[in-house]
Amino acid sequence: METLLPEKSNHDLEEELVEENYSTGDNISQDQKGEITEDETMMSDGKELSVKEALFFAWKVWRSRPWFVTFAPILIFLVTTLALVVVLILPIVLGFAVMMFLKTVLTGGSPSMIFMLLAAILTFLFSATILFVIFWVGTFVSAFQLMFSLEMATGTFVSLKTTFKKVMNFSLISRYLGGIMAYTFLFLIGLLLFVVPGIIWGIKYIFVPWLILDKKLSIKESFKVSAEMTQGRKKELFIFWFFTGLILLIPQLVIGNLLFTPIYLLISTYVYLVVVRETERLNISSLVYSKLAVGLIILLSLIINILSWVISFASIFLGKNGG
Repeated sequence: METLLPEKSNHDLEEELVEENYSTGDNISQDQKGEITEDETMMSDGKELSVKEALFFAWKVWRSRPWFVTFAPILIFLVTTLALVVVLILPIVLGFAVMMFLKTVLTGGSPSMIFMLLAAILTFLFSATILFVIFWVGTFVSAFQLMFSLEMATGTFVSLKTTFKKVMNFSLISRYLGGIMAYTFLFLIGLLLFVVPGIIWGIKYIFVPWLILDKKLSIKESFKVSAEMTQGRKKELFIFWFFTGLILLIPQLVIGNLLFTPIYLLISTYVYLVVVRETERLNISSLVYSKLAVGLIILLSLIINILSWVISFASIFLGKNGG
């Protein structure tokens, strides 16, 4: 038989609810849980960054296809540079050669003012074109490497041609370049303001290039989203990269950049996907790898690094003796 309790006044009920909510956090209602701020929700849903997991993931992805991951971006750089040289620089070189031929063979004598003016114009065009080619190729290869790394890490890579087509978009490359320039400008300004603001802004907007290429966001949107992604995680990101760089410092100095450039890109991919809360995209298509290929690339990178050290020391030694 049910016992009927005396009805309580609204005031008494309110006092009991307040006491319960302050006495224990377990009695919070669903409506009250929905009032949790967005920042708190983002932090609770975010996966904690792990240096060990990032290094392990990058190593496994790289060693699954070491030749390809290491040399594909280099191949794209060479092909793109050659294509631009043929399209942009070769006509200027031929024009300059034709002009010199006309001056020396057909006209003879000392160069006239018109030939000197033409030579100066062609020299300027040649120099400006070379700078443009270097700048554009560098931007394109940077974007390609980032996209390529993302596809390798997520197991969505199809072919170099497909990745090339994804990046070969003037609007996308322009946004990517604009984002990089704006990020670099803010970072440098921050460094001038007693260093600390530069570090904070550098971490706050670190994902701008990724968001432009991966999410196809505008420059303004990418800065806004990157700031939201890193809200409450700047300290974590700083500590992560500090210890990652500390761990890889000696191996990189010994072995060289041929191996560690793709490793760092894959680590950056891991960090981006963790912070953007898309860890389900992390994937390793194949765990089968060739120990011989891995060993040869490490050996090749080591030899190149040793040669660079020898050349540097030799140039310094010769410079001192020459002075």
